[in-house]
Amino acid sequence: MTDEGTVRKVDELGRVVLPVEFRRSLGLDPGDGVVMNLEGDHITVAPQHRKDVCSLCGGAHELFNHGSGAVCGKCARAVGKKASK
Repeated sequence: MTDEGTVRKVDELGRVVLPVEFRRSLGLDPGDGVVMNLEGDHITVAPQHRKDVCSLCGGAHELFNHGSGAVCGKCARAVGKKASK
């Protein structure tokens, strides 16, 4: 790791390997999708949110679509309570 973060080289096919500690931290498994965006002179990479589980707790009950993922009723109520304080 450098002062700028973890450095990886782009291979001849344009691929970059995500460090295992990043994949573990984000719960990414082989075959999972990631979303890449170009933001000025930076590329952001984030897990692709699944619409069949809550993006906050991983639950699958009482789901509401939110952005590119879903949030369950329990988490939505908890977030709502914190936002109203």
